[in-house]
Amino acid sequence: MQNRDQVREILLVHPHTYFHNPSDRRGSDTLPIGFGIVNRILREQGFIPTILDIQGQNLERHQVQTFLSEHRSKRFSAILISAMSTQYAYVKWFAQKCRETWPDTKIVVGGCLAHFNYLNLLTKTAANIAILSEAENTLPGLLKTDFKDLTGIPSIAYRKSEGYQDNTLDLKIEVCLNVEIVKHPIVEIDLNDPAYQVLPSYEGIDLEAYTWMMDEYRTGNAMSARGCPFSCTFCSKQFEKFRLYPIDFIEKQIVSMKEQIPNLGYVMFIDEFVLLNLKRATEISLLMKKYKLRWSCNGRIDTFTLEMAKVIKEGGCHTVSFGVESGSDKILAAMNKRQTAAKIRKTFEVALEAGLVVNPQMIIGFPGENWLTLRHTARLYKGLHTKVRQGMRGGGFGFITPLPGSKLYDDAVASGLIKNEEDYLESLEGGFNKIRINFTNWPNEKLVAMRDKYTTIINVELGYWSKPPGFIKKKAMGFLNSELGYRIKSNLGKAPALKETTKRVLQLLRIID
Repeated sequence: MQNRDQVREILLVHPHTYFHNPSDRRGSDTLPIGFGIVNRILREQGFIPTILDIQGQNLERHQVQTFLSEHRSKRFSAILISAMSTQYAYVKWFAQKCRETWPDTKIVVGGCLAHFNYLNLLTKTAANIAILSEAENTLPGLLKTDFKDLTGIPSIAYRKSEGYQDNTLDLKIEVCLNVEIVKHPIVEIDLNDPAYQVLPSYEGIDLEAYTWMMDEYRTGNAMSARGCPFSCTFCSKQFEKFRLYPIDFIEKQIVSMKEQIPNLGYVMFIDEFVLLNLKRATEISLLMKKYKLRWSCNGRIDTFTLEMAKVIKEGGCHTVSFGVESGSDKILAAMNKRQTAAKIRKTFEVALEAGLVVNPQMIIGFPGENWLTLRHTARLYKGLHTKVRQGMRGGGFGFITPLPGSKLYDDAVASGLIKNEEDYLESLEGGFNKIRINFTNWPNEKLVAMRDKYTTIINVELGYWSKPPGFIKKKAMGFLNSELGYRIKSNLGKAPALKETTKRVLQLLRIID
């Protein structure tokens, strides 16, 4: 048993996504698997995590400052922050508040934010160390140093006052702007290695903040793989190499979740390759059937077949989400999606024929988007409601958003569309409901109107909506009104000109033949 004097405490933080628009903030309904893995590693290494779950608890900033004030007397070994690129603004603010509270404590940031934006983190914020790879690879060694001697730790970047140091472990070292970068040689990480089979621990985390009820059961999340072998131009992927978890480790995840969520009844796989091929889909279906769990996952247009659809349906799968992105072959080619509109259509027909619910994930505003490409996207779904055998979740568009680590982001920086990378990072909050860069020839308000219009068209075609919701009609009327030079007033529809406006609005919202 550990001596009281040896107990080391760490502040483990899950920041919020919203910073500039706190009134928009909301909690999350997806278990933070990466956060849970770090929690497990800390506990197994003999550290006692104090968890500050800002996202899960949906805390306001004054509540966070109260927490810091109440814990001011604590002597944390380090402050660990797990964050995405979209959380930069919040991390910058929070790290400064931590520095004011604990001037000498190391602030460590991991996740995609650290992986892709370490120079901004280490030169523009109060962070000391950025973890550039998977926590299982780097964190145990970092913990053993007590965050002091960092020279032999792979895959990190850290601030240094001056100088250059050779590393006898033959790791790559660069020094610029007083930031020392220590990375791995390029190696294949094997997920069959027990070192990478760390089960998330949600001890100290309010699971009700991240799970929701489906019928009488709670939901949970699992992962079957890491990384992606494809290179879509808009995608930001932290793990370059694609690796599958062995089936027995996926089973351990399920068992662990059932222990931590006693009434678990529905599992959402959050990685993209559950349905890699028929063999893999069959193995996972049998596993889920064994534990009598309903489940959902992402599917790939290029590998999905009717046989696979029937297998996963029999195995309890309820919903399959597909990264459709667009119904325009021109846009799909520019995205490097390696799929066509005809194949997407066939895949949807197959999934619906098997009785699955399909969830199309789409992007609007990609470079080259116009009226014609959106019409092609709408036609992709024409008449599919006749094949729906159960309620649909519905589809929607996110605005194309260049994320650090993607080709689209690099191109936007090179072309000057992103002039100041830190300012752009500050703007990345709240998901993809906001236009950051408009690549189309439309003004922003028109692009928003097109998003609303085609969301309506697609959901009516899928049988999910029987008619356009009132808020979308209102937005479309506002758009068309501005196009025609009219001003909507309380007497809308009475004057002949306004009657014509109303007629044109309804035409805008029609289902395209």
